[in-house]
Amino acid sequence: MAWTAPRTWNIGELVTKAIMDTFIRDNQVYLKAETDKLNLITASEPAYALDNNYQNATGKIKFVAVTVTLQNSEEVYFLTDAATPPTNIIARFAFMNAAAGEWINATIYGFVQLTHYYKVSSAAGTPTLLEWHEWDLH
Repeated sequence: MAWTAPRTWNIGELVTKAIMDTFIRDNQVYLKAETDKLNLITASEPAYALDNNYQNATGKIKFVAVTVTLQNSEEVYFLTDAATPPTNIIARFAFMNAAAGEWINATIYGFVQLTHYYKVSSAAGTPTLLEWHEWDLH
């Protein structure tokens, strides 16, 4: 069953069972089915590394969160693309104008489409990878 765009109701209109079923009941059934999919999300912590290419071969959309430690003038990108190596930058984090010895932990996020390639790349400096988490969305 597909989602039906909300109806614009008119003053004085006779509301029938068929109208209510289409715009209320059926849409609630659709929304319930979509929220039930949240129970099907699969989480993982792969042993991945920065600057390596990976492919989403799960058959599902993937959400990725990568946490790094950056020092002054270090920068990371999240890249994804249909081809390898990925070149489409979808997220960027830079730690600039900090005093010597200062550092920051930063998490960069991205969605990866089915069969697409992805990587988190150190655009400048040598950030330290702390954590890599992935969720396969149904």
